Order: sequence, then structure tokens, then C-alpha cells
Amino acid sequence: MGYVNCVREFTVQAMAAGVRVGHIVSATGSGGTTAGLLLGARLFQPGAKVIGVAVSDDPFHRIVSELAAGAAELLDCASAGNPGDFEMVENVGAGYAVPNAQDTPQILALARDEGILLDPVYTGKAYSKLCRMLEEGSLSGDGAVVFVHTGGAAALFAMDLG
Repeated sequence: MGYVNCVREFTVQAMAAGVRVGHIVSATGSGGTTAGLLLGARLFQPGAKVIGVAVSDDPFHRIVSELAAGAAELLDCASAGNPGDFEMVENVGAGYAVPNAQDTPQILALARDEGILLDPVYTGKAYSKLCRMLEEGSLSGDGAVVFVHTGGAAALFAMDLG
């Protein structure tokens, strides 16, 4: 439910700034965060596409739409969406909790250039995939891309980024 409110909050901020949101991107593990973002987008950002980046081999990401529908029932609101408002892409690499060497340059660049820290096994994998999608031109349509950083900073203290 918290990520439904997250979308509501950044919608208010985007409207105040005159920014139209086209894509909402986040890491996906168990699917709950992405389900909340999907329901939030359906309620507050119709037309925006939610992209979940699967960072593990677990099948949870396959039930995101079902989780969003269940959350809509709990909130007693409509969750009608269309199949095009959600997409799952993958950046698992060697597996969950195993950093991908190909992600390190983007993670380090964001830390160096913007002071934003990403862990290399969850948000870092999602951010790196987003960077590659932008480079490839695979995000269709217009509007701003919102990357939802879900945390993971504690993992940085246990990781060696080389």
C-alpha cells in the first residue's frame, strides 16, 4: 500500500512542476513494490507504464498484476488497467545477491556524479537495466522516467564493487 501512496506523492510533485510521467521503473523481487506502483499508476498516473526489473529468478514477479488487483480490493477502488501499462524485464545475471559486473559502471557513475548510492544486487541492477534501456531507445512514448529507489544501502557495507 505504501507504494500506491508513493505514486500519489510524486504525481503531486510532477503536476506542480509541469512534468508528465511516462514510465515508472523499479526493481522487482517478491513483486509487492511493483504491484503498489502499478496500482498507484492506474489510480494517479493513467497512461504511465510501470516497468519492473526482475532481479531474481523467483517467480514472484509473475504475479504483480494479481497483487495489484488484491490491493485495489483492500482499498475498495477500481484497478482496471490494460496489458500495456505493465512490463517486466530482467537483469538477474548470476542470481539474486550476486552483483553483475556489467552494472558496476552505472552504479559508480551515479554515486560519483549525483551522490546517489545504489546497492549492486537490487536497486543497482534495476538502475543499470534502465540505463541500458535508455541507451537502446527501448522506452517508447514521451514523458519523464521516474526511477523508484527502494533502498538497500545497508548491503553496500558488505559488498566489494571492485
